[in-house]
Amino acid sequence: RKNEFELKFIQTQLKEHFIYNTLDSIHWIANQHKVPQISEIIFSLSHFFRLTLNSGKEMVTVSEAKEILSCYLSLINIRMDHMIDFQIDVESGLEDEHVVKYLFQPVVENAFQHGIRARESGRIRVSMTREGNRKIRYLVEDNGIGMTAERLQTVRYAILHHTAQNDYEDCFALINIDRQLKMYFGYDYSFEIESKLGVGTQVTLIFPIGERGAVKYAENDHH
Repeated sequence: RKNEFELKFIQTQLKEHFIYNTLDSIHWIANQHKVPQISEIIFSLSHFFRLTLNSGKEMVTVSEAKEILSCYLSLINIRMDHMIDFQIDVESGLEDEHVVKYLFQPVVENAFQHGIRARESGRIRVSMTREGNRKIRYLVEDNGIGMTAERLQTVRYAILHHTAQNDYEDCFALINIDRQLKMYFGYDYSFEIESKLGVGTQVTLIFPIGERGAVKYAENDHH
Protein backbone atom coordinates (compact mmCIF):
# COMPACT_ATOMS: atom_id res chain seq x y z
CA ARG A 1 0.00 0.00 0.00
CA LYS A 2 2.88 2.38 0.88
CA ASN A 3 4.58 1.74 -2.48
CA GLU A 4 1.26 2.29 -4.25
CA PHE A 5 0.80 5.67 -2.55
CA GLU A 6 4.36 6.68 -3.42
CA LEU A 7 3.86 5.68 -7.06
CA LYS A 8 0.63 7.68 -7.29
CA PHE A 9 2.38 10.67 -5.72
CA ILE A 10 5.21 10.47 -8.29
CA GLN A 11 2.68 10.16 -11.12
CA THR A 12 0.86 13.23 -9.82
CA GLN A 13 4.09 15.21 -9.69
CA LEU A 14 4.92 14.22 -13.27
CA LYS A 15 1.48 15.33 -14.44
CA GLU A 16 1.87 18.69 -12.67
CA HIS A 17 5.29 19.29 -14.21
CA PHE A 18 3.96 18.33 -17.62
CA ILE A 19 1.12 20.86 -17.26
CA TYR A 20 3.46 23.63 -16.07
CA ASN A 21 6.04 22.99 -18.80
CA THR A 22 3.40 22.85 -21.53
CA LEU A 23 1.79 26.09 -20.38
CA ASP A 24 5.19 27.77 -20.15
CA SER A 25 5.91 26.69 -23.73
CA ILE A 26 2.61 28.15 -24.97
CA HIS A 27 3.34 31.35 -23.04
CA TRP A 28 6.78 31.61 -24.70
CA ILE A 29 5.36 30.99 -28.20
CA ALA A 30 2.61 33.58 -27.65
CA ASN A 31 5.23 36.15 -26.64
CA GLN A 32 7.40 35.30 -29.65
CA HIS A 33 4.47 35.77 -32.02
CA LYS A 34 3.29 38.90 -30.20
CA VAL A 35 -0.13 37.61 -29.11
CA PRO A 36 -0.42 39.29 -25.69
CA GLN A 37 -3.94 38.08 -24.91
CA ILE A 38 -2.94 34.41 -25.23
CA SER A 39 0.20 35.11 -23.23
CA GLU A 40 -1.89 36.72 -20.48
CA ILE A 41 -4.32 33.79 -20.37
CA ILE A 42 -1.55 31.19 -20.18
CA PHE A 43 0.40 33.11 -17.54
CA SER A 44 -2.69 33.42 -15.30
CA LEU A 45 -3.70 29.79 -15.88
CA SER A 46 -0.19 28.48 -15.14
CA HIS A 47 0.02 30.53 -11.93
CA PHE A 48 -3.48 29.38 -10.96
CA PHE A 49 -2.52 25.71 -11.38
CA ARG A 50 0.72 26.10 -9.43
CA LEU A 51 -1.14 27.61 -6.48
CA THR A 52 -4.21 25.36 -6.49
CA LEU A 53 -2.39 22.06 -7.09
CA ASN A 54 0.32 23.08 -4.60
CA SER A 55 1.78 19.53 -4.54
CA GLY A 56 -1.46 18.23 -3.06
CA LYS A 57 -1.27 20.39 0.08
CA GLU A 58 -4.58 21.31 1.68
CA MET A 59 -3.34 24.52 3.31
CA VAL A 60 -2.23 27.80 1.73
CA THR A 61 -1.40 31.20 3.17
CA VAL A 62 -4.04 33.92 2.98
CA SER A 63 -1.72 35.72 0.57
CA GLU A 64 -1.70 32.66 -1.71
CA ALA A 65 -5.49 32.38 -1.45
CA LYS A 66 -5.68 35.98 -2.65
CA GLU A 67 -3.40 35.14 -5.60
CA ILE A 68 -5.58 32.15 -6.54
CA LEU A 69 -8.66 34.39 -6.60
CA SER A 70 -6.83 37.09 -8.55
CA CYS A 71 -5.72 34.55 -11.20
CA TYR A 72 -9.22 33.08 -11.44
CA LEU A 73 -10.90 36.48 -11.79
CA SER A 74 -8.30 37.59 -14.34
CA LEU A 75 -9.06 34.50 -16.43
CA ILE A 76 -12.82 34.95 -16.45
CA ASN A 77 -12.36 38.69 -17.00
CA ILE A 78 -10.54 37.96 -20.26
CA ARG A 79 -13.55 35.88 -21.35
CA MET A 80 -15.83 38.78 -20.36
CA ASP A 81 -13.82 41.39 -22.30
CA HIS A 82 -12.62 42.92 -19.02
CA MET A 83 -16.17 43.90 -18.08
CA ILE A 84 -15.79 42.70 -14.47
CA ASP A 85 -14.57 45.20 -11.90
CA PHE A 86 -13.05 43.14 -9.09
CA GLN A 87 -11.18 43.95 -5.91
CA ILE A 88 -9.62 41.67 -3.26
CA ASP A 89 -8.75 43.15 0.14
CA VAL A 90 -6.81 41.39 2.89
CA GLU A 91 -6.52 42.78 6.41
CA SER A 92 -2.95 43.74 7.25
CA GLY A 93 -1.16 41.07 9.29
CA LEU A 94 -3.36 38.26 7.98
CA GLU A 95 -1.30 37.48 4.86
CA ASP A 96 0.93 34.76 6.34
CA GLU A 97 -1.79 32.88 8.22
CA HIS A 98 -2.65 29.43 6.87
CA VAL A 99 -6.13 28.44 5.71
CA VAL A 100 -7.81 25.51 3.94
CA LYS A 101 -7.41 26.35 0.25
CA TYR A 102 -10.60 24.75 -1.13
CA LEU A 103 -13.10 27.22 0.34
CA PHE A 104 -12.31 30.45 -1.49
CA GLN A 105 -12.55 30.07 -5.26
CA PRO A 106 -15.96 28.27 -5.41
CA VAL A 107 -17.71 31.22 -3.71
CA VAL A 108 -16.27 33.67 -6.25
CA GLU A 109 -17.09 31.28 -9.10
CA ASN A 110 -20.69 31.14 -7.90
CA ALA A 111 -20.85 34.96 -7.78
CA PHE A 112 -19.75 35.07 -11.41
CA GLN A 113 -21.79 32.16 -12.76
CA HIS A 114 -25.10 33.01 -11.10
CA GLY A 115 -24.78 36.74 -10.51
CA ILE A 116 -22.54 38.63 -12.91
CA ARG A 117 -22.57 36.43 -16.03
CA ALA A 118 -26.23 37.07 -16.88
CA ARG A 119 -25.56 40.84 -16.85
CA GLU A 120 -22.38 40.50 -18.94
CA SER A 121 -20.66 43.00 -16.64
CA GLY A 122 -20.54 43.83 -12.97
CA ARG A 123 -18.58 44.17 -9.76
CA ILE A 124 -17.17 41.56 -7.37
CA ARG A 125 -15.69 42.60 -4.02
CA VAL A 126 -13.77 40.15 -1.86
CA SER A 127 -12.46 40.77 1.64
CA MET A 128 -10.58 38.64 4.17
CA THR A 129 -10.50 39.95 7.73
CA ARG A 130 -9.86 38.61 11.22
CA GLU A 131 -12.87 37.46 13.18
CA GLY A 132 -12.34 37.23 16.92
CA ASN A 133 -9.63 34.87 18.10
CA ARG A 134 -8.02 32.75 15.35
CA LYS A 135 -10.80 32.93 12.77
CA ILE A 136 -11.13 34.51 9.34
CA ARG A 137 -14.15 36.26 7.85
CA TYR A 138 -14.33 35.69 4.10
CA LEU A 139 -16.83 38.00 2.38
CA VAL A 140 -17.79 37.96 -1.33
CA GLU A 141 -20.17 40.61 -2.65
CA ASP A 142 -21.47 41.05 -6.19
CA ASN A 143 -23.92 43.42 -7.91
CA GLY A 144 -25.31 40.68 -10.13
CA ILE A 145 -28.91 39.71 -10.79
CA GLY A 146 -29.54 38.68 -7.18
CA MET A 147 -32.38 36.46 -5.97
CA THR A 148 -36.02 36.76 -5.04
CA ALA A 149 -36.90 36.22 -1.37
CA GLU A 150 -38.41 32.86 -2.29
CA ARG A 151 -35.31 31.67 -4.13
CA LEU A 152 -33.04 32.88 -1.32
CA GLN A 153 -35.10 30.84 1.14
CA THR A 154 -34.72 27.77 -1.11
CA VAL A 155 -30.94 28.24 -1.35
CA ARG A 156 -30.61 28.66 2.43
CA TYR A 157 -32.66 25.49 2.94
CA ALA A 158 -30.40 23.62 0.51
CA ILE A 159 -27.25 24.74 2.38
CA LEU A 160 -28.74 23.82 5.76
CA HIS A 161 -30.10 20.41 4.76
CA HIS A 162 -27.71 19.51 1.90
CA THR A 163 -30.58 18.93 -0.48
CA ALA A 164 -31.53 21.06 -3.49
CA GLN A 165 -35.21 21.79 -4.03
CA ASN A 166 -36.52 22.71 -7.50
CA ASP A 167 -33.16 21.57 -8.95
CA TYR A 168 -31.44 24.95 -8.66
CA GLU A 169 -27.97 24.46 -10.12
CA ASP A 170 -26.35 27.14 -7.97
CA CYS A 171 -27.27 25.19 -4.83
CA PHE A 172 -24.87 22.34 -5.57
CA ALA A 173 -21.71 24.45 -5.32
CA LEU A 174 -22.94 26.03 -2.08
CA ILE A 175 -23.88 22.63 -0.61
CA ASN A 176 -20.39 21.38 -1.47
CA ILE A 177 -18.81 24.37 0.31
CA ASP A 178 -20.89 23.66 3.43
CA ARG A 179 -19.91 19.98 3.33
CA GLN A 180 -16.23 20.94 3.24
CA LEU A 181 -16.63 23.40 6.09
CA LYS A 182 -18.34 20.72 8.16
CA MET A 183 -15.70 18.13 7.25
CA TYR A 184 -12.82 20.38 8.35
CA PHE A 185 -14.35 22.24 11.29
CA GLY A 186 -17.35 20.30 12.57
CA TYR A 187 -19.78 23.03 13.62
CA ASP A 188 -17.14 25.64 14.40
CA TYR A 189 -17.99 27.84 11.42
CA SER A 190 -20.77 29.98 9.94
CA PHE A 191 -22.07 30.26 6.39
CA GLU A 192 -24.44 33.12 5.61
CA ILE A 193 -25.97 34.31 2.35
CA GLU A 194 -27.94 37.49 1.69
CA SER A 195 -29.43 38.53 -1.65
CA LYS A 196 -31.89 40.95 -3.24
CA LEU A 197 -33.27 40.70 -6.76
CA GLY A 198 -31.67 43.26 -9.09
CA VAL A 199 -29.22 44.39 -6.39
CA GLY A 200 -26.81 41.49 -5.82
CA THR A 201 -25.66 38.79 -3.42
CA GLN A 202 -23.40 38.66 -0.38
CA VAL A 203 -21.83 35.44 0.95
CA THR A 204 -19.98 35.29 4.28
CA LEU A 205 -17.89 32.40 5.58
CA ILE A 206 -16.29 32.45 9.04
CA PHE A 207 -13.97 29.57 9.96
CA PRO A 208 -10.78 28.84 11.95
CA ILE A 209 -7.34 29.95 10.75
CA GLY A 210 -4.59 27.37 10.41
CA GLU A 211 -4.54 23.62 10.72
CA ARG A 212 -5.71 23.53 14.33
CA GLY A 213 -9.43 23.54 13.58
CA ALA A 214 -9.20 20.99 10.78
CA VAL A 215 -6.83 18.69 12.67
CA LYS A 216 -8.82 18.91 15.88
CA TYR A 217 -12.03 17.90 14.11
CA ALA A 218 -10.30 15.06 12.25
CA GLU A 219 -8.96 13.69 15.55
CA ASN A 220 -12.39 13.89 17.18
CA ASP A 221 -13.93 12.16 14.17
CA HIS A 222 -11.54 9.22 14.52
CA HIS A 223 -12.57 8.81 18.16
